Amino acid sequence: IAPTDLPFDLRELNQIGDRILKYYGTPQDIEWAYAKGKFHIVQSRPITQLKTRVYWSNTNVNENYPDEMSPLLFSIAKQSYYYYFKNLGKKIGFFKDLEETKLEGALQNTVGLWGNKLYYNMSNIHQILSCGPFKNLFKKSFDHFVGYQFGDGENQGKHLFIRQLETSFKILFHYIRLPKRVEKIENLVTKYSKKVENLKAIETDKISQLYHEFLDIRFNKWFNASFADFYAMLTHGLLGKICDMIDKEKSQGIQNSLLQAIPNLISNRPIFEMYQIAESIKSNSKDLEIFESESPETLLQKISMTNRQKIESYLADWGYRCSGELTFLSENYLENPSSFIQTLQSYLKTNPKDPQIKFKEKEAEREQLVNQTFKKIELLPLSRRIWLYPLFQPLVRATMYSISCRERVRLKQALAYYSVKRVLKLAGQKYSQLGHIERQQDIFFMTYQEVSRMLSGNLDNLDELKQIIEKRRQDFGKHDQYPPNFSTAIEDKNQRPVESVTEHDANGLKGLAACGGTITAKIKILNSMHEISRLEEGDILVTRQTDPGWICAFPIIGGLIVENGGMLSHGAIVAREFGIPAVVGIHNITNLLKDGETVTINGDAGLITCESIQ
Repeated sequence: IAPTDLPFDLRELNQIGDRILKYYGTPQDIEWAYAKGKFHIVQSRPITQLKTRVYWSNTNVNENYPDEMSPLLFSIAKQSYYYYFKNLGKKIGFFKDLEETKLEGALQNTVGLWGNKLYYNMSNIHQILSCGPFKNLFKKSFDHFVGYQFGDGENQGKHLFIRQLETSFKILFHYIRLPKRVEKIENLVTKYSKKVENLKAIETDKISQLYHEFLDIRFNKWFNASFADFYAMLTHGLLGKICDMIDKEKSQGIQNSLLQAIPNLISNRPIFEMYQIAESIKSNSKDLEIFESESPETLLQKISMTNRQKIESYLADWGYRCSGELTFLSENYLENPSSFIQTLQSYLKTNPKDPQIKFKEKEAEREQLVNQTFKKIELLPLSRRIWLYPLFQPLVRATMYSISCRERVRLKQALAYYSVKRVLKLAGQKYSQLGHIERQQDIFFMTYQEVSRMLSGNLDNLDELKQIIEKRRQDFGKHDQYPPNFSTAIEDKNQRPVESVTEHDANGLKGLAACGGTITAKIKILNSMHEISRLEEGDILVTRQTDPGWICAFPIIGGLIVENGGMLSHGAIVAREFGIPAVVGIHNITNLLKDGETVTINGDAGLITCESIQ
C-alpha cells in the first residue's frame, strides 16, 4: 500500500515516534490509535529484545587480575562486584527498590570469565548506570575510568527534576562523609591483617572465623571503599566537562596537568623509598659490589645491617604491593623477597633522578597552570564565568582528593587479599593433612562457598569434591586468549566474539591521553618489570599493562605507552605525578611498534606517531 493511500499522515506518525524515542532515549514498542483526524498514544515501553550483543572489556580490570583466575578468586570477585554495584547504587541513587529488582540479572552479572580472565560486562554496567539520573555523565565517566572506548547504546528514560535533585543531595552528603568511610575501611583491614599475623594452622576455629570475616568485609562492608572509586570517577568526569567549556581543543591536556603531583598520594611513597634504598646502597661500595655480583637469593645476608634493615622495612610496608597483588596463585615480594632483590638489582643499573625533586617541579607547574586556567575563565562569557570561576578550583581539589582516597583503599585491598591468602594457605595445609583435599593449593580451586562448607564441616561427599577440584586443575591454563574489548551475541552462544578495535587517527595511533606533553625518543618494549635494566634515562616505556610492580620505572622514563588501561589506572596516575607524557588503551601497540625505534608521543592528543606506522 502506498503512503498516500493511508487514512492518516505517515510523516506525522514518524515524527511522533521520533519524539517518543528522543524522550525515552531507547527504542520503544508503541501502541497507538488514529481517530477523528488525531493520533492517540495508548502506551510506550522499551524494546528489550533489540539488545542482541553483550559488550566485554578487561582493559582496566586486567591491572588487578592480570593472570588466569583460580575458581576461588573468581567466585569471590563475582560476588564482590555484585555487592559493589548494588550497595553503591542504592546509596547514591542509581536506582530505587523496584528498579533494583528489575536489575537483579544485570547486578548478578557485572563481570564474567573469558579465557579464564576477568572481564567487565559493559552492557550490564551501562544498564545499571543508565537507570539513575545523570546517566550520560556516569556512563562516560565510568568508560574513561576503565579505559573503555566503545559504546553499546544502552540507555534508559529521562528522570524528573526532583529525582535529579534527590540524587545530587545524596552525592554531596556521601562526599562529605568520604574521609570517614575511607578511614573506616583502612581500620577494618589493618585490624584484620594484625589478627592474621599470629594465626597458626592448628587453630581451626580461628581459620574459619578469619576466612568468613574477610568475606564479610569484602561483600558487606566494602561499599565504604567503593565511594572512593565513585568520587574519583565522578569528579574526574566533571572536571573533564569543565575543561571542555574552558578550552575544548586543549581540554584533555589541561585536565591531566591539573591532576599531576597530587599531594599525599600513597602510590608515590614506594617510589620515594626505593630511590632512597638505591642511593644508600650506591653510597656503600661493598654493598654495591655485592648487588652487582651476588645472586638475589644470597645477597641479603651479605650486605650491611643498615641496608638490610631498610630493605626489610620496605618489604614489611609495601611487599604485598606488586604484580598480581590480588591473585592467590602468584607470589608477592613478601612471599618471595628474591624477586624484589632482582628488581632492585635492575633498578641499580639505571641512573634515575631523585623522584621527590621531580615531584616538586610538577607541583609548581600545576599551581602555575591553575592560575593560567583562571585567566582563561575570565575571557569566557559572563553566563559561564559566573559559575565556573567559583567551581573550578574546588573541583580540582575534590578530584585530587578523591583519587588520593582511591589509591589508599586500593592499598588496603591488596593487604586484605594477602592476609586472607595466608589464612587460606593454612586452611589448605590443615585440610590436606586431614585428607579432605589432596594438596594444599587445592583450596584455591574451590569456590568460596565450597571453602565455607569445608571449614564448617558441611561437606558430605569429599570424593566428589576431589574429582571436581582435579578437573578444574587440569583445565587451568588451557584456555583461549581473548582480546581486551569484544562483543558476543546473546542468541548464538557458539558464535565467536567480535573484537572491538579502536579507530586510529589518520596521522598515527590514537589512544587515551593519560598525561599531557610531547616527547620524541627511543622506545623500549618490556614484557616484565625484571627487564627494567634495559631502560636508559629518557626512554619511552612500551608495555601491555602497568601495575604497582612497575613503580621503579617511572623516575627513569621520559614517556609511557600502555596497551591496556584507563584514565585512572595505576600507570596513568603515576605518569601524571611526574609529568610523563603518556597514552594508554592502544590495542596491540606492543606488536605494532618496533623495539628501539624513535617514536613521538603527543600526550595532549593521545597520539603516537613513528615511521613504522605511517
